[in-house]
Amino acid sequence: MSAPPPPNPTWPPIISSARVPLWVRIRDMLLAIGGWLIVQDLLLDFWILMYDWLKDPIFELAPEDAPDWDAILTKLDPFLMASGALVCLILLVAWWRRRFIVRSLKPASPTVPVAANEGGDTAAALTAIQSLRCADVHIDQAGAIERVESRSGWA
Repeated sequence: MSAPPPPNPTWPPIISSARVPLWVRIRDMLLAIGGWLIVQDLLLDFWILMYDWLKDPIFELAPEDAPDWDAILTKLDPFLMASGALVCLILLVAWWRRRFIVRSLKPASPTVPVAANEGGDTAAALTAIQSLRCADVHIDQAGAIERVESRSGWA
């Protein structure tokens, strides 16, 4: 007996590399490289300060005794603000998307009768059982399926 087919063949929405057009791969690569270049540009002064601090005499900056953390944080402010806003945006979109996905799931009927025990259509009952995402199967003492109850949600 093979596994039942998924209720929706497009779920989960995974894009395999075989289905991604070439222009999308090039666009994603250019966006990633561009993002890393922006990060490096924002951190350029920090890298210069770190190089100066680690060269001979080691752990000492040439013009001063300790790193000027106010200047470093001032230079990092745009990066920290942009990254914080991006993290908040990603969390907001993920929260909204999860709500959308949960709402789009169709709840199955609470109880699917087993047609063999009730004298109904066995094929229709089997199709209904296979379409359930998660179910509790109750079996009687003789080993026959008594009833199937659908579970709601992701559990």
